[in-house]
Order: sequence, then C-alpha cells, then structure tokens
Amino acid sequence: MDGAAPLPNRSFAPFASEMDWCIAEWVVKDGIGHKSFDCLLAIPGVAEKLGLSYKNFAGLHKHIDSLRPRAGEWKIRSLQFKDHPEQDFGLCYREVIEAVKSLWGDPSLAEHLVYKPRKMFLDSKKLSRVYSETR
Repeated sequence: MDGAAPLPNRSFAPFASEMDWCIAEWVVKDGIGHKSFDCLLAIPGVAEKLGLSYKNFAGLHKHIDSLRPRAGEWKIRSLQFKDHPEQDFGLCYREVIEAVKSLWGDPSLAEHLVYKPRKMFLDSKKLSRVYSETR
C-alpha cells in the first residue's frame, strides 16, 4: 500500500459509510427530534469521530432528499363514497408498473428475486414437497 486513504464504500451513497447510513436510519425511524439531534452533533468531535457526512438535521435531510425515489413519486387521490358523501378519504399510492420496475432494477435485491419456479422439499429424501409462493 502507498499509504493512501481507502476509497469510500459507495454502496451507501450519498452517505459516507454504513455507520453514516445507520445513524440516519435511526434518526428517521425513531423520530429523533430536530433539536435533540442538532444538540448531539453540536458536541465537539461527535460528527467527525462517527464519520458523518452531515453536521445537523438539515444536512441529514439534504442527503435524504438527494436519494432518488425507488418506485416513482407518491400520488394522492381523494375518494368519496355514496354512504358518506360529506367525508373525503385519502388514498396514497404509487404506479404499480413503476414500483415493479424499481424492484427488478435494484441490484441490492438481485439475490432475492426468483426468476423461475423451483421445487423445494422438507427433507433430503425429497418425500415431502413444499408448495408456497415464498422462497
């Protein structure tokens, strides 16, 4: 080795590393408050020691917003029914074809996609066959 720094792992782009991604995921999924997260990252050295590519909540959301939508944009439609004409019901959806294209086009899912049926058995003697739509 020539002493050069290793190249960043691009599988978590636009995040700098797996840890960078995991912290972002934690903040979003657990609903960590803006102020609390900003206070944590304001502690001298925290963002640097963790190797974070953002320095505050706004920076984190800039990274998140740069991710392309996987299955197209969300659409919202209002529905009304005859038995409740005064009430609107919201329906959020994505185009099915775009969602399928997105799933089949995602390289990280390649090992999980099944292209053809296969026979599966419960035992090595192949006496008891499994019938299922899952792997």
